Amino acid sequence: MSDNTSNMEKVTRTVKEILADIDTNVGEQVILQRALKALNKEMERAHKLEIKDASKRKKSTKDASEKRDPSGFNAKQPVPPEFCEQPWGCAADQELPRTMLTKMVYDYVKEENLQDPNDKRRIFPDETLKKLFHLKDTDELHFNNFQTYMKRLYDRSFDTVDDDSSVTSASGSEASDVSDVEVTTTKSKGKGKGKKVVETKPITTKGKKGKKSTTASQNL
Repeated sequence: MSDNTSNMEKVTRTVKEILADIDTNVGEQVILQRALKALNKEMERAHKLEIKDASKRKKSTKDASEKRDPSGFNAKQPVPPEFCEQPWGCAADQELPRTMLTKMVYDYVKEENLQDPNDKRRIFPDETLKKLFHLKDTDELHFNNFQTYMKRLYDRSFDTVDDDSSVTSASGSEASDVSDVEVTTTKSKGKGKGKKVVETKPITTKGKKGKKSTTASQNL
């Protein structure tokens, strides 16, 4: 009798009640499926963003670690033989950036007061500059054609002065480059006493966005 009673107790729910439970479970399953689908889409978006960020970090680290060689006027080149004489004091086997040699001449012009007081762009060459650039008495030297005469020292062509617009226009930008290098001359000791030796020191400057940049120092 006890078994029959327990079986009867189990069948106390009506069909309506069971159908209601089924509908409830189905509704919950639909909600769970929608939530799962939304989670999968969110995970795909997050995964793409993480891959993109990782790629940016990798590229940034690679660029920071790579050392780019100087180019253009900042690249080291064999010093023209004219700069191996005094007062320039360079060695015959030296390789220096063209900006550094330009800075040396700029400083010499200012120290010797060779600029036209009415037009600072114009230079009155003394015997030292005439010898350096192989200037004739009819040649005019000013900051607009300064790099043209510098170019002749590297090309070893002194017959004509070509109006190289690309070189001339570069003189303006180079003036800002050479300002990062302080060139000083000191007298050497011992043998060769009285000769000048070129020394360079870095100067820390602020760039366009206020960031500080320091050029590498070099003892010549």
